[in-house]
Amino acid sequence: MRETWRRVTEIDIGVVKAVSFPLGKRRIDSIYEYKNIKNRRFKKMDEKIVEQSMQLILHAGTGRSMVIEAVNNLAENGDVAAARKEIEAAGKEIGAAHDIQTALISAECDGKEVEKSILLIHAQDHFMTALAIRDMGQLMVKMYESLSKKTAD
Repeated sequence: MRETWRRVTEIDIGVVKAVSFPLGKRRIDSIYEYKNIKNRRFKKMDEKIVEQSMQLILHAGTGRSMVIEAVNNLAENGDVAAARKEIEAAGKEIGAAHDIQTALISAECDGKEVEKSILLIHAQDHFMTALAIRDMGQLMVKMYESLSKKTAD
């Protein structure tokens, strides 16, 4: 146990015991306040947000993997048309992730409460990475095609 938790001081107030101890930079001076903080920290996540976050991770991750595979295949066999086709298919997966993100943003703009969790932030990271990799993959295909034409001349 951390040292700060060992320095708890208890004061008898009738039947209820009040506690005073440091909690991070704050000082907790009552059991009531502690329970409120504890309940906020450990509340159950909204199942719809969990599902949407996982779907966002799934579609973004699949799209990202497809782009990387397309660029790897391009480097191995030089088939620009196949790489473009695979990146286009990856774009559809990333598009599905974008639809989920748009639904979340629209819900919040409509005044609905959208829970911000570490899982949702993680899902957004996957989505943004997938977008960046898709764009970079498209540029790599373009560069490969351009360099292939120059070396053929």
